Amino acid sequence: MIKINRAGKYAIDIRFDINGASELCEAFLLTLAGEEAVIALSEAAQINSKKVKELGLAQVNDEESLHYAQSGLMLKLDSDSIENILAKLKTCVGGQDFFPAECCEVRFGKINLSFYAFLEKAVD
Repeated sequence: MIKINRAGKYAIDIRFDINGASELCEAFLLTLAGEEAVIALSEAAQINSKKVKELGLAQVNDEESLHYAQSGLMLKLDSDSIENILAKLKTCVGGQDFFPAECCEVRFGKINLSFYAFLEKAVD
């Protein structure tokens, strides 16, 4: 499970379970290898006036950004941010929280937007 939603004017949350953390790990590893990755979201999200069904990931060497893509969002990050997120995701696969929750700050249109990540654990 991987979901995203707008969390106020200056933030986006990405929420995932352990399987989603594994899928995100694989996608971020692809970006470090120079490839783009696309992740299908578990449910469509409404970001501003756009319906978002996918999250694309890519590595860049310049400004980190988020922008609308064909049927989703494209998140472009530098290698340092990707490696930081990967380290946190690997702890999530082991059942620990994504900590701290801040992933990155990116340019989204005319504003800077913070990305936060949360591991949602199943309730027994």
